[in-house]
This record gives sequence, C-alpha cells and structure tokens, in this order.
Amino acid sequence: MQSDAEDGTGGHARTLKRVTETTRSWRSAEDGISTLLECFDSIVAALDKLHAESHDSSTTSSANGLLFKLQSARCIMTVIFLQRILRMTGPVSRILQSTSADLSVTATLIDGCIKQLAQLRDDVDDFFAEVKSETADFCAKHNVDPQLKSVRSRKVRRMPGEQAPDECVSAVETAFKTDVVIRGLDVVLLQFRDRFSQENMELLHEMKYFTPSSLLSSTVITAKDIEHICEFYNFDPDVVARERNDFLAVYQSMSPLIDTSDLCRKPRAGWKQTELKNDSVISVTENDGNGQVATVSEESTEQQQQRQSHDSWVNRTFVKPMRALEELSSFTSLSSLMKMLATVAVTSCSAERAMSRVKIIKNRLHSTMLDDWFSALTILASERDLVDGLNTDEITDRFALLSDKLQKYLSC
Repeated sequence: MQSDAEDGTGGHARTLKRVTETTRSWRSAEDGISTLLECFDSIVAALDKLHAESHDSSTTSSANGLLFKLQSARCIMTVIFLQRILRMTGPVSRILQSTSADLSVTATLIDGCIKQLAQLRDDVDDFFAEVKSETADFCAKHNVDPQLKSVRSRKVRRMPGEQAPDECVSAVETAFKTDVVIRGLDVVLLQFRDRFSQENMELLHEMKYFTPSSLLSSTVITAKDIEHICEFYNFDPDVVARERNDFLAVYQSMSPLIDTSDLCRKPRAGWKQTELKNDSVISVTENDGNGQVATVSEESTEQQQQRQSHDSWVNRTFVKPMRALEELSSFTSLSSLMKMLATVAVTSCSAERAMSRVKIIKNRLHSTMLDDWFSALTILASERDLVDGLNTDEITDRFALLSDKLQKYLSC
C-alpha cells in the first residue's frame, strides 16, 4: 500500500476532510498543529532516535515513515495551510463549546469567519503565495528541502457516459493548489454554510435580544426583529415583543437582587481549610485599632475560578432573566419562551462529549458490561463537575452501613 507521501495530494486531502468533519476536531487539530510546528526539531530528533536505536521492526518502520513525511515540503505546506484556516475557525469553535456562550458575539463571529473564508477563496492565488512563502521560511529554518517534489500521476477510470478522461495537472505547485488549497477551502466553506444555514443564523441573531446584556442595554425591539424565533417556537411576535420591552425596566431593577448562588457547585462536605496547600485559604490578622483582632480569609484559587466561571455563565445565559420572570405573572409568553431558550442547548457539544465518553468506557475489554453498571459509569464520567464535589468519606460510610460484614472490613 502506498503511503500518503507517495500517493500525492490525495492523502493530504483525506486528512483535511477528516479534520473538518466536526467542530470538536477543528479545535483538537488546531492545538495539535501548533504543537507540531513549535516542537518540530524535537519531534524529528525523537523519531530519528527511535529509527536508529529501536529493536522493534514495527517501531522502526513507523518512525522512518513519519520522518519521511515530516521532512517534506509538501507535508509542511499542508500543515501551515491548515494552521491558517484553523486560526480563523478556532474562535468560533471555542465559543460554541463554552458553557457560557455569548450569543451576541457568537453570531457575529460566525458571520465574520464565513466572510473571511469566502474572501480567501476568491483571492486564492494571493493566499497560496503567502502559504508558500511561510513554508519556505520554515524549511530554511529547519533544514528541509523547500521544493515540492513531483508525484506519480494516478490514472482514473473513465466512468460510464464520460466522453473524455480527466485532465491531469502536470505542474507540481498548481496541482497542490488545486487539490489541497482550493479543495480545502471549499470543504470548510461547505461545512460552515451547512452547519450555520441562513435559518439558523437568523435564530441566533434573534436569540441575543433575550440575553442579560441585551436586557440591560434598554434596546427596544419590534415584532419584525423576532419573527423567525417566534415562528419557530409558535409564539405571537407582537405579544412577545411587547412583553419583552415592558420587561426591560423591571429586569434592570431586579437584576442585582436575583440570587443564583444555589446554581454554583458547593464545596465538598469534608473540605477543610488546613488540608489545602498551594490553593490554601490565606488568613490575614488585622487590628481594628480598639485592641480587637479580626481575621479575613481570602478565597482559594480554585474557589475564585469557580466563582468567575459561575458569574460568566449566569451573565451570558438565559437563567437570570428566567428566574426574574418566575416571580412575575404578567409576562406569560415571554416566560415560556425564556424557559425554552434556557433549556435548549445552542450546540450539541455536550451531547457529543457524552458519546465520546461512551466509547472510552465501553471499549473492547468492557464489551460485556451490563446496562446498569454502564449507565452509572457514563453518568459519573459525564457529570464530572458534580462528582468532584462529592465527599468520598461519606459515600464510604454509607456503603459500610449496608451490612455488618462491610463495617467489619472497612473498620480494619
């Protein structure tokens, strides 16, 4: 079987297609490509050492094949091209996978990313020249031959009804631009336009009118501004727009008083300040001038990060307005719409992560696992943030109370 390097640009095109299959892959590929370019010399040295010193034939062969691919201008140019594309898609991927996605920013980022990709596709010659120049600089820095080597053209069988065979591009750089750069831009643009259709983008743009930042900005809307989201959820746009505009002043006065502390993860029941080391609670003793001593405790780093994450999530989602509407009775349509927006995820990233954990838990060695045990492990893996707050000592004590024999063994 031919390697991708011997197979021409087909192997790079297949890699590009796998990279752009899901938004999660975009972010993983961005991190992996950045690491590859930053640690290029170390990776090459490690592969060279494996090839020279390993006594395993499979390891030696794999290291030699990877060295051959990495030390080629074709591979480096492909990686640099992917890095340029993923730098544009990275912000969109990150904000869509965050737990506190700001819809007022998300829709703008998606529109800007699509426009940038379309502009690159229109100016593909200039874009390819920039990629080629960056590849030449990288090759000169790392002692790699910057010339693209010609590859053997592959014959394509003529399909029924075709009057002439496909024309093969003989020029190496032209073939690379056609098969990798142009095809890659077309694939990414197609993926974006398929995932973020005009209908979906209209819903995202209209959802932002119900976010806390929009409610606090006193922006007045009309029925025409929210006609698509009201049609999607079967609401009267005139009624929702009127209730939303009337709710502005009420929410601005209620917002500082809305308590969402019960939504924040609680510290562990057995948590003690003295057990913390690097993230310990710092106690500062101060004299108030009257001979009395007061102790002020600062939050640990973990608690600060948790509080900041909680505040960011509350201020960017529909939870806070929904809680305000629960205390009122004159905004029935707006309250129903807000409950839908608060419970329906903008993306399916959380569900995709849960399915990824299923693949990790029920692997080849655990294929005969029963459903009850499998469901319990999946819940524990998916709700990791809740599991971290559990007190393991309390769980052990409750387990020991199930029988006298367990108490005997656990007390030893």
